Amino acid sequence: MKDLNWPYRGLSNHLQPIASGHLVVVGGLYMSGKTTLLLNLAYKFALEGGHVAFFSCSEPSKNLQTRLLRRVFESQLKLEDTKDLPTDELDELNRSLYEMKQLTLDIVGLKERSIERTIEVANELNHSRGIEIFIIDDLYLLSGKRKACGLLKQVGMTLGVSFIVATKLKHSAYRNAGKIPRIKDFEGNGSHFAEADSIMILHCPSDHWSSSNGIDEVKITLSRAGGVDVDLTEVLQFDWSKSVVND
Repeated sequence: MKDLNWPYRGLSNHLQPIASGHLVVVGGLYMSGKTTLLLNLAYKFALEGGHVAFFSCSEPSKNLQTRLLRRVFESQLKLEDTKDLPTDELDELNRSLYEMKQLTLDIVGLKERSIERTIEVANELNHSRGIEIFIIDDLYLLSGKRKACGLLKQVGMTLGVSFIVATKLKHSAYRNAGKIPRIKDFEGNGSHFAEADSIMILHCPSDHWSSSNGIDEVKITLSRAGGVDVDLTEVLQFDWSKSVVND
């Protein structure tokens, strides 16, 4: 696979371009924005010519496709409302749908939630569709998750593909919701992420919660970059109504 730069300046300044064999772990508390960030990454990598698959362990694939459409169309449009759109907006919507169909971006719902099945599907898509970047949301829900990173790293090196996986933090981290999470806040103190090339943890400062739109600002702590432990923080802006993430 060709190397692809991270699509956000705050991340690309510190992270190597994503390349074959790379394993990236994204952690965060419940509702911290992991899925929204990963959907945006999937779309932007695909725009740059990457062949991407998004594996969902929890949310139906149709919901994710709608969220991606909103990301492209940048509106709160509901698909069932298209018949009421003015002609120019309907044309724009159809253009966006056409552009999305030209991308190699597959949304896959994992019905069998095991790391072994996930790897099996990834292998199939790599051979049949040429998929090179696999985004897995949510590793926390897969059986065999404690051995997942070692297996994914091995598969990535063998197939020449990369994996980006999201997972929740351990329950005790919820008691420290006001503090910036660290690797120790993963299950098992993060020991099973030893193979990860990069680790980023999402954190929403309590004063950035909004009762109507959710989080506006998310801090991204980079705990590992290029295989080296670091302690760097960047801020990304989330527009929840459009499922958009910006620097």
